[in-house]
Amino acid sequence: MKTILIMTHYFPPENVVGALRPFRLVRHLGNNGWRCVVLTRKPENHHIRDFSLIEKLPPGTQIHYITGEHYAVSEMGKSFVAPLFQPEVKTGPSQMSVESRIWARAFGNARDIINRFALPDLDIRLVPQFLRCAESLIRKSPGCLLLTTSPPHSIHVAGLVLSKRLGVPWVADYRDPWDDYVRTGKPELHNPLEKWLCRRILKQARVVVTTTTTNTQNLVTCNPGIDPGKFKTVTNSYDEGLLSQNGSKSPYVFTIGYTGVFYPNKDPFTFFRALRTWVDGMDQEKQQRLACRFQVQLVGSRTKAVVDVIQSLGLEPWVSFVPRVSHEEAIRRIKCCDLLLISAGIGHRTRPGWLTSKLFEYLGCRTPILAVVREGEMARIIRQTNSGYVVTGEDHKAIIDILETEMGRKWGRAPSPFTFEGVEVFEEVAVFNRMKEILACEVKL
Repeated sequence: MKTILIMTHYFPPENVVGALRPFRLVRHLGNNGWRCVVLTRKPENHHIRDFSLIEKLPPGTQIHYITGEHYAVSEMGKSFVAPLFQPEVKTGPSQMSVESRIWARAFGNARDIINRFALPDLDIRLVPQFLRCAESLIRKSPGCLLLTTSPPHSIHVAGLVLSKRLGVPWVADYRDPWDDYVRTGKPELHNPLEKWLCRRILKQARVVVTTTTTNTQNLVTCNPGIDPGKFKTVTNSYDEGLLSQNGSKSPYVFTIGYTGVFYPNKDPFTFFRALRTWVDGMDQEKQQRLACRFQVQLVGSRTKAVVDVIQSLGLEPWVSFVPRVSHEEAIRRIKCCDLLLISAGIGHRTRPGWLTSKLFEYLGCRTPILAVVREGEMARIIRQTNSGYVVTGEDHKAIIDILETEMGRKWGRAPSPFTFEGVEVFEEVAVFNRMKEILACEVKL
């Protein structure tokens, strides 16, 4: 039986988007003859736990923590209770003294400043713990394969050291690219030390996997002299079994769904500004009718930045917030929507090759998408699969026309023009069969 050690900072029961890719990889490999050992850190205190994800992992999966605890999947479940997974009781903002809030904010600001100078990120401090635990696990499983998946990119530093020290075959999985794009608008690193470290990682890894063809091509272009054949693309995916549940759409309310967070530094709020423009063009009576028949539902998106935007635009009658829920419940909610929103931002801080994880689950839902994005790979996929609308600028009229068209189609019972052609290539089994081939054939286990 092949053994793989997967090192990741995020893994269930932690319910964050970064945990889904390694979770799906473990589930697929474990169901196809692999022995999967996961090494991760403890779930962060403020993140919600979703034990239903653990129940879906194959028996025999081992989950080890860099703090020393370890469990077999058969020991865990919804009813599993251990101090490891009981979050500490935190004092809410309203209960904190003014002095405590000032210190908390100062600590957060200091962390952000330090993170700018830590190479490649502040989590480099955890690498010694990952190394100590990983060495022990690798020595117990001779012949195993090592896979590191980022972010944070410091996890690949641990992979580099282990590969050099123990000779273990190693695959580096870049869920997010490692570059200075947000600061410079170019897919390159400019700090000489960081650039040297990244190149050492790319040269040492047997295979480097990215989640988009754009990011793969950028690695090839920016790293002449490294065999371009070692750079592979394995996108994120959706789970057909989870999405096959029926969603009951309201016959009375047109619902737009959005799951996950917004990234304020990318200015992802064009849709809401367009919604305000649409509402401003109505008289008071029509606005009131719209409030009864139209709703934007933001699932797990309630942050101060988003709330401030909604309140400043006066959109409370048409926009509602749903607290962070389990992954399964989030899917159930978007299955009940008439239109699904992607709002990745259209400014220079949004990389053209960015494919949000929600894109694939939206495609699997086969519900029309409204994507407000830059031109790039996401726009191409939506157009090629005929899965919805793409708006690439601050075009309020285009967004308003889309809303009126889709609302008219809902109550006019007109057939949808969208065919979702070929979206099955992003289904989990198809995607991770590709990853399995890379792990088994390219690394020649």
